[in-house]
Amino acid sequence: EAKVRAAFLLEQTQKAAGLTSPKVTDVEHNVPRSALIPGMLPLADLVELLDKRLSDNEDKESNFSLLWLQLPKWEDVVSEFDPALRREASNAMQVLTRKCCRATAYASMLPSPEWPGLHFVVYLPNTGPSGTRAGRRWQERCRDASFWPDKPAVLKEMCKALRTRYAFAMYPREGESAVELFRNLGQSLK
Repeated sequence: EAKVRAAFLLEQTQKAAGLTSPKVTDVEHNVPRSALIPGMLPLADLVELLDKRLSDNEDKESNFSLLWLQLPKWEDVVSEFDPALRREASNAMQVLTRKCCRATAYASMLPSPEWPGLHFVVYLPNTGPSGTRAGRRWQERCRDASFWPDKPAVLKEMCKALRTRYAFAMYPREGESAVELFRNLGQSLK
């Protein structure tokens, strides 16, 4: 049920971004736990946390935010890598993403057949408008070779070719439901 809900929210994001493709299914975005580093969650788990917060949140003054981090040309950058190096690059990207967020944030990685690239959705449970700083910090660190592992050296070179984008949505300013928040993210990603 949580996977279907997560797929529905991704479909809403996709529609808001003006992308038309076949309906999103939960299978397409199911990143196996074995592909996630500690501290990363499957998208369905992140959506469950968000839905619980929304159902418990009667105080409209209490802010929380969603951040969508996007590497649109990820496949182009890692296309020449062997499977082990691809996994290492994915792990390095997850570590970098976690380091750009507070310990209280929840992050999920998702590859997307609809949108090329690698994507992260971050739920910032105690963050208001200042959450945009996490997006900017993530963009800066993606391009900074000092944040990438020393070995293999190709990862340090890879950061020079990364293109990044981010979208930010804050409750209740950009939406009072998960659907509204994900649609707002999609509008920002147009």
